[in-house]
Amino acid sequence: MEGFRLLNFKIWGLKTHTRFENIDFIFTDANDHGKKFPYMSLIIGANATGKSRLLRVVVEIFNDLYKLQKEQNEIFSFKGGYKIEYSLNKKIFVIENTRTELIITQNGSKIAINKLLLPNKLIAASYSITDRFPHQTNNYTNLRTGPGKTVLKNRYDNELYEYLGVRTFNNMASASGHITRTIDLLFNSYINNELNASLSEVFKTLNFRPVLSIEYKYKSFSSLLGNEKLSLSYLKTFIENLDEKKSGFSYKYFRELLNNPSLQSQLIEYAETLRSRRNLKSPLIFDLDFTNYNSFYNFISEYRMLDLLRKLNLVGYGEVLVYRDNGDRFDINKGSSGEINIFTSLISLACVIKDYSLILIDEPEISLHPNWQMKYLDLVNSIFKTLYSNCHFIICSHSHFLVSDLIPESSFILSLKNDDNMNLIATPMPRSTFGWSAEQILLEVFNVPTTRNLYVADLIGNILNLVAAPTKNLNRIKKEVKKIKEYNLDKLEHSDPLKEVIGKIIKKYGSN
Repeated sequence: MEGFRLLNFKIWGLKTHTRFENIDFIFTDANDHGKKFPYMSLIIGANATGKSRLLRVVVEIFNDLYKLQKEQNEIFSFKGGYKIEYSLNKKIFVIENTRTELIITQNGSKIAINKLLLPNKLIAASYSITDRFPHQTNNYTNLRTGPGKTVLKNRYDNELYEYLGVRTFNNMASASGHITRTIDLLFNSYINNELNASLSEVFKTLNFRPVLSIEYKYKSFSSLLGNEKLSLSYLKTFIENLDEKKSGFSYKYFRELLNNPSLQSQLIEYAETLRSRRNLKSPLIFDLDFTNYNSFYNFISEYRMLDLLRKLNLVGYGEVLVYRDNGDRFDINKGSSGEINIFTSLISLACVIKDYSLILIDEPEISLHPNWQMKYLDLVNSIFKTLYSNCHFIICSHSHFLVSDLIPESSFILSLKNDDNMNLIATPMPRSTFGWSAEQILLEVFNVPTTRNLYVADLIGNILNLVAAPTKNLNRIKKEVKKIKEYNLDKLEHSDPLKEVIGKIIKKYGSN
């Protein structure tokens, strides 16, 4: 099997996850050999079936393995037992944590942790303010690639894991913050020479020109500059006199700056450059062309200082403009929640993704119009198929619009539902749902019968034809009636004209 594929796993021994106890969660069909597209596993289910918690478990297990391998850290976030199986580079890896021993095999032979191959990136993305993914303490300012040294503050600040949600390190969330985060990722990708063709593909796929205009507005910058030439002594006095309570989040950056004379000198030089060349009341504007990375060169030389000034709360982002194919300008900050979601999520992902990655996406349909929901998986495939066909996307969703867009040879559907006793059942779904109607998906995949559902009417009509036939095929009739019970058609609203017909059919032919 090509690329990275999470095949299956099960967990046990945790009071907080008793509903998952010893259930086989399967994410890949062994017969799938699609190579042209990233692999897509769609997890569907009603609320309270544990979809988001399941993704959290995946993050914890892989992050624990990474910490053990790279740092010999034997303190695991996930405290239960588990057995997880995945393929990478045509090798099958099985890791079993019995809670007393960690057993790792490659193609059936035991190996040490340092020989274990892990995905190149573990990416968790969500636009929900209540997602259950672990966040990173530096996810808002991206300190790993910003000025200064790496600052690791929790076990998820590492090179494997990337959180692309809307929550910040202190669990706050906002659309503007998510836009800021996306811009930071974009420019840091350029600094680290990680920009790639998938970024321009995002713009193309969303019908935007591959151009971005970034505006910086001065905030309390003038109070730092004053009316005279900025000096080191004045800068130090300014920092030392800051009120920590009023400065809030930016205070620690002033302290870091105070202890870094080299950075102070660079800041002073850049501040004087800004004062000498333009009015501080006029914003700075940079136009960036993603088909010509030379357009980034001059900007990046200033970005390092502007990024520091922004973290010091002296300047801030203004308009972030993209241009539609017809030439119309569009400020992302003023877009609808759906427009912000689709733009920031795809750009952010394009900035951090690597081939052979595992990408976990929780409810991508949030705020998206049905038209965007129907296009979502096609957008992902179009953007990432060329460079990242060896990746595995696992997506949790409530949206039936996503189901009909799955490519048969490169996808898998896992259904989670509760039985009458609230026990969780995990069931692989039909091989191909590509092109199914919304009615058929609602009934066969989500088990949601709807009033005036033509697919339901056709199913009942077919049974009535079998009943009316001169020679009745009882086995076939009972097989079709079994579908009615599986699809919960007996639970239609009392006002539905088909409910009485269905009740009589089940009463006569529903017994075993």
